[in-house]
Amino acid sequence: MHQLNVQLYARTENGDFSEDVSVRQTVTLGAEPSKTSLTIESPTKDKFVELRLDPDDKAFTFALHGLTVRSADGETLFSWDHDPDSLRNLTGLRAWQAENQVIMESSINDPFLLISLPRPEARIVLEASFAAAILGDEPKELAAAVRSLQSSLRAALDDLSNEQEALQESLLLNQAKSRSEVEAINEKFGALAPALREEVERSRNLMLAGVRDDWRSVRQQIADVADASQRGRVESESVLTANLEAEFAKLRMVVSRVAGSQEVMNEIRHELGIRRDEDAISELQKLKAELTATRERVRQIEGSFAWRITHPFGS
Repeated sequence: MHQLNVQLYARTENGDFSEDVSVRQTVTLGAEPSKTSLTIESPTKDKFVELRLDPDDKAFTFALHGLTVRSADGETLFSWDHDPDSLRNLTGLRAWQAENQVIMESSINDPFLLISLPRPEARIVLEASFAAAILGDEPKELAAAVRSLQSSLRAALDDLSNEQEALQESLLLNQAKSRSEVEAINEKFGALAPALREEVERSRNLMLAGVRDDWRSVRQQIADVADASQRGRVESESVLTANLEAEFAKLRMVVSRVAGSQEVMNEIRHELGIRRDEDAISELQKLKAELTATRERVRQIEGSFAWRITHPFGS
């Protein structure tokens, strides 16, 4: 059983024939004509102005029984009059009349015929009828054998159709079963959804409670560190004040002794490195000023230390 690989192309006024704008169909040839229909639509807003029909992709001989082109609304744009001479735009094809049939013979692997449309169209339907070419005085047994093969083919196609129907029924049953299983799963999920939401809410509450407890613990630790720092600063100030007061007491005692005893004044002059008694007052004033400056520096250092410790927690 021979076959034709029929392919229809269409081009617009500003375009050319291409594989992207084409349709293809395989036609089985027999003694009786086989009808085929090819529909092609424009992928853009441009409309078709010419068609190209490739009856096969190899050198072959067949019989052409009909060729019609219709628009999208069914209007006939081209109808072949079954005259081989009217098929003029042929490439690689030769047409002639033989025993009430038009024989088409291709001499190349890519034969085609061109059909110009009377007006631009966006959608085209081409209808054609092909049959096996019976030439000369071939025996009638050949035609009978072809018809027998066609009958066998039709029977095989019927069997395939029945098997396809059985497969479709099986597919429908499987789809129905799948739908029921999906519905059962959805019902189970719907029953579990409240429990899942409750568990999620409980986990969220536990997590928030843990975060709150941790934050309380951190705040308590910060407060403890701040209190310890404050106590340390107060103790340091107390010790420093006591030491300064003790130093001043000693200094006053020395001064009183200097006022009461020349020997003491000599020792003071020796200790202060002066020669005259009147120079002792200035040296003592310098010492007092240095002591005051020292206390001020200590106070500044303590103030800076306390600020570094307590400022982050206070803010």
